[in-house]
Amino acid sequence: MVTLRFRALRVDDLDAALAIRLRSFGPLDAAGEDRWRRTTAELLEQGRLHGVEDDGTLVAAGKARGFEQWWTGRRVPMAGMAGITVAPQARGRGVGSLLMRGLADLSRDRGEPVSALYPASIPVYRHLGWELAGAQRRVSLEADALRVLGGSTVVREAHADDARAIVDLYADGMKRARHRGPRHLPAAEWSELLADPQTYVFVADDGVVVYRWAGQDLEVVLLWAETLETTRSLWSVVGSGSSVAKRVHAFLAPDDPVHWLLPLEAERQERRYSWMLRVLDVEAALVARGYQPETSATVTFAVVDAERAENAGPWTLTVTGGEGAVVRADADPSGLPTLTARGLAALYAGSPPAALRRAGLLLGGGAGDDAVLELLFAGASPAYLLDYF
Repeated sequence: MVTLRFRALRVDDLDAALAIRLRSFGPLDAAGEDRWRRTTAELLEQGRLHGVEDDGTLVAAGKARGFEQWWTGRRVPMAGMAGITVAPQARGRGVGSLLMRGLADLSRDRGEPVSALYPASIPVYRHLGWELAGAQRRVSLEADALRVLGGSTVVREAHADDARAIVDLYADGMKRARHRGPRHLPAAEWSELLADPQTYVFVADDGVVVYRWAGQDLEVVLLWAETLETTRSLWSVVGSGSSVAKRVHAFLAPDDPVHWLLPLEAERQERRYSWMLRVLDVEAALVARGYQPETSATVTFAVVDAERAENAGPWTLTVTGGEGAVVRADADPSGLPTLTARGLAALYAGSPPAALRRAGLLLGGGAGDDAVLELLFAGASPAYLLDYF
């Protein structure tokens, strides 16, 4: 008899959830456990912590965090799946799938049409419709080379009352850059960064940098600047620590200008953490995102989604002036370009249709359909995230 049940967690579940987490990902030090309990308690209060019980015993837990991602100039609500853990004795019984399906349903009902996660096991999430979309890139730079970049922009240390202005500065930059994937940081998160004595935030009129010590090195969490002079000035601030720190580890967009500013090859040690995307609501996801403002086109395609029947079938997407409109199409799907759930996720993140066809994630249709899909979704720069959640 099936005894598995998906449910919201309660305060009295936290010790059991922590025990599952420790068995799944390894031990935490005292500071790590304290951080886990604080974060988990906050998510529990928000109704974003759920689990699976087996005959009354908790055997899995996971979080669906409420975020927003930038997709070509517009913010899209995103469910960040995190801390997905299954007790060793319950693995291989569909527990993880039940947990992810429940979290996905709740996220869609909250109005979060896409979901992202960092996978511990890619096949598990692919089975449920997530697909690789981009990476978090951590590159290592020489502090001395950054120190001498110069720059004439006036830079000052940021304070608590700068949070709202920094939110607007970064949001305006993301709109103009039309990047894909980076997470929007709301004022509350900026306030936390500004209040942390071990995190350093410096601002200019058109830029901001966030960095901290990482052992004897420095780590740049985020650096955004609108102009060359401010880019040079902010990197120089970080590089000013070169008397102690020989290396600066930075989380960067794939096309970050620092790669062109340094006199030598910027990076010989790059670490990539791949992340996956899932479209939970086809119509809402395609309407919420942005498109290149100079693009106008219409395409009809079909979606095959065994996990989410409401996503399946033919759709017509019309893009005008950077905005998309989506309707159910009255068309025979057999003659249409057809995307699997994984294919739709990869296309949403900018993968070329030709590559999706070679992977079996896009079928049917013709060259003309592929050209329109590529025009609407493919971009010059890969999707990326700067942070891990």
